[in-house]
Amino acid sequence: MSPRPPFLIEAGADAAITSILIFQDQHHVEQVKLQGTIDQQMKLIDFLQAKIENPSKKKKKGLFGGGGGSKKQPAQKFPMQWRDLEAMLERERGVNRKLTEQLNQMQKQVIHQRKQAGATLPSSGGATTQPAKVALSSIVEPQMERMTLLRASAGARQPRGGATARCDIPHRFVSALNTRAATCAACLDTIHLGRQASRCAECHLSCHPKCATNLPSTCGLPSEYLDHVTKSPFATVTPSPGVPSSDKSVRLEGWLKIQGVKSAWDRSYVVVRGATLSVHDKENAATRGAGDAFDLAPADGVVVVHEAVGSSELPTAAASDVPYILRVEFRPHTTCWPARNLYLMTPNFLEKNKWACALASVVAAHASPAPDALLRGNVVTSLTTSDRKLDVNCTLVLNDQLLLLLGAEEGLFALPLPADPSGGALYRVEGIDKVYQMLPLTQLGLIVMITGKHQELCTIEAAPLASRVARASVAAPTVTPAFVSSIATCHLIAGAWREGCGFVCAALPDKLKLLKYCATTCEFVVLKEFATAEPCSCLLFTEHSVILGTNTYYEIDLMQGTIEDFLDASDTSLAYVVYAAAGRSSFPVSVMQVSPPGKEEEFLLCFHEFGVFVDAYGCRSRKDDMKWSRLPLAFGYSAPYLFITHINCVEVCDINKRTSSSSGGATVAQAYFPVTRPRYLGEAGSPGAIYVASCRPGGAELVCLRGN
Repeated sequence: MSPRPPFLIEAGADAAITSILIFQDQHHVEQVKLQGTIDQQMKLIDFLQAKIENPSKKKKKGLFGGGGGSKKQPAQKFPMQWRDLEAMLERERGVNRKLTEQLNQMQKQVIHQRKQAGATLPSSGGATTQPAKVALSSIVEPQMERMTLLRASAGARQPRGGATARCDIPHRFVSALNTRAATCAACLDTIHLGRQASRCAECHLSCHPKCATNLPSTCGLPSEYLDHVTKSPFATVTPSPGVPSSDKSVRLEGWLKIQGVKSAWDRSYVVVRGATLSVHDKENAATRGAGDAFDLAPADGVVVVHEAVGSSELPTAAASDVPYILRVEFRPHTTCWPARNLYLMTPNFLEKNKWACALASVVAAHASPAPDALLRGNVVTSLTTSDRKLDVNCTLVLNDQLLLLLGAEEGLFALPLPADPSGGALYRVEGIDKVYQMLPLTQLGLIVMITGKHQELCTIEAAPLASRVARASVAAPTVTPAFVSSIATCHLIAGAWREGCGFVCAALPDKLKLLKYCATTCEFVVLKEFATAEPCSCLLFTEHSVILGTNTYYEIDLMQGTIEDFLDASDTSLAYVVYAAAGRSSFPVSVMQVSPPGKEEEFLLCFHEFGVFVDAYGCRSRKDDMKWSRLPLAFGYSAPYLFITHINCVEVCDINKRTSSSSGGATVAQAYFPVTRPRYLGEAGSPGAIYVASCRPGGAELVCLRGN
């Protein structure tokens, strides 16, 4: 309430009016003062806020016009909360992904415009206009740079007589999520399931989106023809990267960088002649001397060529140099001597492909199978003939191991077991296109699969399919899939029978959908939907939840429908795992249950550089971690063996058997089986066995690998 005016009506009207006027004047003066104080305070607040957000960058001039004595530090912003920083980081990652896609689209448009410009160039007889000159320079200059790079990588001059043919057939890259583990054709590093990849729509070449610009424009050309017309250095090595040859007379030399003492990279001249790699300081053979030699075919050990290395192996190397590094490892047969490593840094990806192929060829030519290998394999069937060439993505065993379904880029196929390794009956199942993944739900009698150009989710009945395949010699088997609505662009699925209901979890690029089978309508309906910061790379149903891996491992409760971090934050022994996942130095690749039925649940969390054993509560269950000997492509588990596919071999580990190591600790018993470009397809019907596809330039072979 306002104070009572200092006047009385009884004193008279004139006195009251005079008092009112005096009070109004005093009130007006106080109001002006208060408003001025408020304006000054608002200006001060604005000034201080501007100083905090935009610190002054003016330099204080000294006595003679120079800088002042002490440099004034800009005002620091107030620290933000960790959750706010994490949200900002996720938003920036989303913007980065969108910009990457836009960049790939612009690159494709530029390639298309160059092709059009080349088709509409004027003839040599007419006058060349300025737009035509610009188009001509956009085609000629990159081609000249590419040919200069090839000549520089070859290390020799081009012959004087005769012209070298030029190949400029650009790839038509399509950027999408990777539906299977692959190897980058440029940097030879791994591209895991659910990661962004660029794949050519014509020759089906896969690479990282950042490596697409480093591939030569040779779409659809055989490597042998390319070697001949371009005088490429690959002609003296092996026709195809990743496919070692058996030639023992490989000779290669050139300037590389080798990691020396104190992690310094020294420029050296490396020579591969026969089964010996030697390092020199000079190029001239007459004056360079003997040099340091490295035996590629030792009698007391084995040599392994790693086409790619992880960033954790070379913490002192620049991140931009890691894609150009390969490693040559010597492993002695005895555990008393440690392994030796030789790191080679190449100047470009062409050189890296050349050296990796040469070294792999020498090692493969002199390698001998280990007598005590834990792994044995046999060819199930050959897919090399013209009517059987299939690009297989997955397999599924049905009808008590009497029928094997093959999901391929060409469709769905059925192979009766046992099959003839050299051929045998292979039936095409009509009605299905492009099968990426298959999942059996035995209790429902259904097969859930990802099919079609748009990667849709559908179901088919298993029993009618098996009976129709049995009559395939009379009529071609045909199925009618039932598609699940609102599920497309799916790249990964998992399913299980829990609490008397069928559940399926489907991973999409930016979300995860939990579906439940409705017995009334006989179809799957969406039960819950979760947004993901990154595409999901692995899924596994447990007894009461779903474990998934994106940027780290999460757990979804099936009963409550909630999601939370799976790893226990209070377990200090897992702190480095959480830190590695948060810092993107390592990321989830696979998750699998390794405990026998009826025992307490135990899981193996496979990151791309190591593996961790945990229990159902996300706490460590074993003291030692698993270290991968090389970068893995995919993982498969068939008790008690863990199978790891690499670029040119399959590694098998008995996770329940321990052996002593050179460092005095205990390691998992492991062995290697040479398989050319293996691709994990799925579990076989018998315990301890899996199916892989051995991919070669002329086709593929379906191989069953069994633990010994």
